[in-house]
Amino acid sequence: MITKPTVVVVVVGAGASFDLGLPLGSVLQQKVVAAVANSSSEAFRYFRAAAHNLFDKDGSRADAALARAQRHVSGLRHAASVDNYLDQVRSDTDFVSICKMAIGYEIAKAESGSVIARQTSYDRVIDSASDAEYFLLDLLNLAVRGHQEENLEESLVNLTFIIFNYDRCVEKVLLSWLQMRFSNSAPYLFSQVKFVHVYGSLGPYGQIEGSEFFDSESSHGAVQNPHLTIPDFASRIKIFTEQEDSEVAEKIRNAIHFSQAILFLGFGFEEQNMRFFRSPQSYAKRIFCTTVGKGRQNELAISKSLMEMMGVDDDIGMVGGKAKRLFSEFYHPIGRAVGSLPVT
Repeated sequence: MITKPTVVVVVVGAGASFDLGLPLGSVLQQKVVAAVANSSSEAFRYFRAAAHNLFDKDGSRADAALARAQRHVSGLRHAASVDNYLDQVRSDTDFVSICKMAIGYEIAKAESGSVIARQTSYDRVIDSASDAEYFLLDLLNLAVRGHQEENLEESLVNLTFIIFNYDRCVEKVLLSWLQMRFSNSAPYLFSQVKFVHVYGSLGPYGQIEGSEFFDSESSHGAVQNPHLTIPDFASRIKIFTEQEDSEVAEKIRNAIHFSQAILFLGFGFEEQNMRFFRSPQSYAKRIFCTTVGKGRQNELAISKSLMEMMGVDDDIGMVGGKAKRLFSEFYHPIGRAVGSLPVT
């Protein structure tokens, strides 16, 4: 159980959501290119109506932005990432808004097509997540050991998720798990956990207006009333420079500052994202991370960077595999780091 007056920080990257059927960043990038470039597609028709609403019914501005997006979106195809590209062209705010609408549209489709979507009960959601070997179930079982329903909040209140994905898979699975285990107090317990979406999301999960895409049967690619919904995506999704000095960045720094244990799961360790984690050492920390496909030299560089940035003296628990393997190989160290009961 997490009992110490510090926080356990779980940094979630696109690799973690991939297990549930969400796209990796490179795949999302190409989907956004395809959605914007093809003027004959169903999605583009939605974007045209959405752009007119986004730009206050200014048809000439909307059409000009869409035409410019079609001409220039090919640059995104070969960029390092969506975030990098939009940061580089951020001065063209209308073009960036069109791309943000496309990101939201593709994430909404992905949520509704994920393995945890449209399940008929909470336990079916958890069964699906378990079959996909989703990291959260292993983490939660460690976090709640030794607690009963009446004092479970003592553990959950010290748990912070820093999520670099636009999707709400963490929230969906966590709330379903709480509803399955502790139905009476699930909403309250869910409210004790902190979620920080670094670059935004489709909306707050756990509220009716923020949950619909996982359960949508809409014929419009999982988006109800796309001419109204898609413009909202553009306002919710952020790029790096919009967050660098924001309240979100401050929340991340505070969480890292007071953390006892930090887990990086499915995270790419890109430099622009790593800047959020610069923090002087204040409390002893243990760091664990997955580095799928990175290779030995990159793993050494990542380890050195993390130790220098966070003032960590201990070895970093690292596996070149998925989260399931991390929790297996470091079961005892992670259990002790998050303040769980002694492992026998």
